[in-house]
Amino acid sequence: MARCIMPRLLMKSIDGTIAPANSSIPAHFNHLKDLAITFIDHRIQTKSEEEADTVFRVLQNMCAKCPDRAEYRTKVAPVVAQVTLMLPRPLVQDFVDFLSIFAQSAKTAYRVFAVELAPQLVSRFPADKEEEAVFEQLRSTLLTMVLKRCNDKAPTVRTRALTILSTILSSADAVYSALLERISKELSLEEGDNGAEADDGYGSDHRVDRSSGDALMNLIEARCDDEKVFARKAAVLALEALYPVLNPESGLKALKMLKTRTLDISVMVRKQGADSLTHLLAAHPSDFVRNTWLQAVLPLVTDRESSVQTFVCKLISEALIAKINADDDANVWRLLALIEQQQDLRRYLLRALIHLAKENQLNQRIVAVLEEKTRDSDKSNAAWMLLAELSGVFKVNPKLARIRWYALDDSADRMLGYMAKIFAG
Repeated sequence: MARCIMPRLLMKSIDGTIAPANSSIPAHFNHLKDLAITFIDHRIQTKSEEEADTVFRVLQNMCAKCPDRAEYRTKVAPVVAQVTLMLPRPLVQDFVDFLSIFAQSAKTAYRVFAVELAPQLVSRFPADKEEEAVFEQLRSTLLTMVLKRCNDKAPTVRTRALTILSTILSSADAVYSALLERISKELSLEEGDNGAEADDGYGSDHRVDRSSGDALMNLIEARCDDEKVFARKAAVLALEALYPVLNPESGLKALKMLKTRTLDISVMVRKQGADSLTHLLAAHPSDFVRNTWLQAVLPLVTDRESSVQTFVCKLISEALIAKINADDDANVWRLLALIEQQQDLRRYLLRALIHLAKENQLNQRIVAVLEEKTRDSDKSNAAWMLLAELSGVFKVNPKLARIRWYALDDSADRMLGYMAKIFAG
């Protein structure tokens, strides 16, 4: 049975060949895989210990025989997880134990597949109160394995582990968050007892300073300084996902780390740092987040790479301009008030507006919205600032500016400058 079933589950031909590298897996391979899973389910339901043990051996061999290609790993891992959960509970536990050892293999491809498979298993564990303790222990084993792979010697392994970690942290499931917090504390205690990170074969080449006692936070911090670009980008994503559960002190530290990544030598990492800070600005607005966004993201409109400039202008459009038009976000006006008070920030915003205008990404409607906002004392200065900058792009009615001009005194230097720009426009 194993000789016929395993190639089907691995989406190979019967003689073991795989799809060419320049093409996707053929549809009929997927169909044969589905038939093989149905057949295995039927055989396991016969309660034959011998056949269940055979399937268990097939799954172990699949971990080693999976082709070392991302397309195959992402398709084979769910198959292995699905079939594993069909087995009797003792064999499921044995398979998790096997996988935690398999993840320490000398072969990089094996460790990558183990990391790929872990979340597939975790997401399929049933919410059964009678077996809650058993599955919690299995989740803990698998998540601990993923955390340790974040420090793997091979950049491909630690990058994939970090990506999966960010997905888990982004999950709304409180079970995962609580479990990761507990695992982080346990790892901190272990490392404190050992005086250094424990050697587990192929995952301890990249040492991490754990002196603060927060293993998870320090692990991500170390990976933010990884020598490999893709690992740094994945670490930034993980840090973004971790931010909502951090205490204020750690949250401030995380924001500083994200700000540093916007100055990274890699274009990819600079973009990811700006993108992550923009996501945090929308989801978790606070004075710290707003100030960090203004200091880190806005200056990137002058980045030496044109692709970064274009990307950041798009973020500014989404974070500021689009929400002004929608007129539904008080956070935007807090940002604009801060920009209005600093000349450098106003200069960056003007640069972004000019770029968006050239790309036809500004709408005349914004002028009408801003003219309405000039009547609101809390938003008036920011609205006049934007109208002044937009006067070079759109037609701004000078009548409102004239009325405001006569109400100003000589101390209102910035407002006088805004009015002058509108008149000149």
